[in-house]
This record gives sequence, C-alpha cells and structure tokens, in this order.
Amino acid sequence: MIPGKESLKTIPYTCSGQTRKPQFGYKTNHFKYTFDKARCNIQVIENLQYGKFLQGEKNVQGDAVYLPWEEDHITSIRLQAPLQAGIGAQFFYTANMHGCKFYVDTIKGSNDVIVYHANAKREDPGGAGRAPNSQLPACVQKLDELHRNAQRDYGNIIQKNIISFGKQDYFRDANPLIDLKRVRALPIGVRKRRVEWSGKCFVCGYPSGGKWRFYYQTHGEIWYERPSGAGNVLLGVITGHWKYLHKLRTQGKTGIARPYGVISSGEIPIIA
Repeated sequence: MIPGKESLKTIPYTCSGQTRKPQFGYKTNHFKYTFDKARCNIQVIENLQYGKFLQGEKNVQGDAVYLPWEEDHITSIRLQAPLQAGIGAQFFYTANMHGCKFYVDTIKGSNDVIVYHANAKREDPGGAGRAPNSQLPACVQKLDELHRNAQRDYGNIIQKNIISFGKQDYFRDANPLIDLKRVRALPIGVRKRRVEWSGKCFVCGYPSGGKWRFYYQTHGEIWYERPSGAGNVLLGVITGHWKYLHKLRTQGKTGIARPYGVISSGEIPIIA
C-alpha cells in the first residue's frame, strides 16, 4: 500500500527495502541498481510510538521503487518515467537519511531521471552539541564529489542536475526548536541544559504528468539533559523552582522537549 502524499505531513515514516546486489560498483564507491531489481511492493506497518514502518518486498512488477544506501558510497538508479495512473511503478523512496544527500539528474531525450543517495560518514561521524543541520565542509565536498564521479559512470546521457538536497536543507527547521529549549529560563545559578536532536529524513517521489516529483519529510524528537546534583537541587529549592524539582524527581535527568513526530515536509525544490 503506497502511503498517501498528504500523510507526509503527519505520519513519520521509517523506511527499508530489500537488499539486492548492484549491477555495477563492486570495486568502486558507486553502486548502480537496475530499475526492475529495485522494484517492490510496499507494506505499511505500525511502528509503535514512531509512526509507520515502510517496508518494501521484492517484486520486479511492484508498484514502488526503492533506492538503498551504502556507508561511504553513493547508490543510484535510472528511474523510468511513470506510465499512466495505475500502471507500472507509482512510488519511489529511499532509505532514511540523517546526513546523506539526495541528487536527481535529468537524461537527454528522456523523461527518465537518475536518482542518487550519497553517504560520507567517514568525513563527518557526527557529535553532540551541534545544530541539527550542521555538516562539516569536508563531508559536503565529499558528497558532491561522489555525485560527480557517479555522473561520469553514466557517460554522456546526463543532461543536468535538478535536485541537490542534503542535511543542511532537510534538518534546517529543527534548528529553531533546539534553540528555543536552550534559551528557556532556569533557576538562577543552575547550569544550562544540554539539548540534543534525534531525527531522520524520508525522501520519496510520486508521478505527475508523465514525470516524477520528489518530496521529503523530516521527523524526530528533541530531548535534553535536565540539570541535577545536590547543588542544583538546593538552588531549585531556594528559588522556588518547583516545576523543575518535580520533573527531576518524577522523570529523571532526561526530558523530552518535543515528542517524536513530523517536523517539516514538502516538495523538494528544483534547481533553476
């Protein structure tokens, strides 16, 4: 069952698909998958408190196409132009992203496109205390380098790049939510909170007028480390910060500033 486009606004999707050997790329960092082998049927399963789990099961006649990912590699598929409604693949999706980059290239003389999922974890393994959409320059450069090299593997059929969508784009709307929690008042003298983000991006495509249009969904939660220790508790008592003391006693050191859910969603813009 293909998820409805409107559901991207409210239901977080955690994605996976079948694992298949690439057509090309065993000795390179570009794994190319064939269109038919990437096709699957979709199952949407409850994922407890985290929305829905989107699972693809291999079927060369399936109504969906799944693009896997590989750590420190780039994967790609030549995504065939959609047929009329109800015939052929009607949905495209990638594995979830939380630092990867998604690219789309057009092809000369065709409505097919090439879709890419690039990962460069080695250049930026992440870390605490950073903005949700922060990414080291070396990582951004490596992701773009992977894309350029993969383009060369397709030869002269590439027309132009129309989508280049990465962490700096899809996690941007989480930044102000982190900042809001950081600046909220604490009892005088109590140390600042450590506020962190945990989230993913879901990228998918739907047919429109014989072509594909691509969408994203950012989902996650914001949590913080509640100040603790005898000194902080004493200051809380002196300043009468009873709400802080009650939460520390009943909820412990970790608090949830924003429960898991959709942060933002929408159509991915085309590069002019």
